[in-house]
Amino acid sequence: MSSNEKDQTPSQQNLAEVFKDIKDAAKQFDGINAIMDKVLKIALEKERNKVKVLEHRVAELEAAYAIIEDESESLWWMLDEIKRSETWTEEQTEELQKSIDQQMLTTRLMQLRKGEA
Repeated sequence: MSSNEKDQTPSQQNLAEVFKDIKDAAKQFDGINAIMDKVLKIALEKERNKVKVLEHRVAELEAAYAIIEDESESLWWMLDEIKRSETWTEEQTEELQKSIDQQMLTTRLMQLRKGEA
């Protein structure tokens, strides 16, 4: 015991021990706090990396979606064009008949000229 401790009353010695225990606990707390800060920093860095990976993946998916959407629109347009081309109108029938008649006339004229020759 130091001379200072000898001069103290029991209650003062008790207080000194409690104060020492509090100081020791505070040091331990500081150590735990420092460790927790390191753990938190590591966890945050891992989460940031996960977020970066997810953001990159989202960008890839958005690009793929844009391509698929464009292709879809093109296919719908093509389908509409096919449907329109398959619709046979009266006007088209008349035009086809005129063309057939013209071809038949040309063929007959060629046969007549062949017969004259």
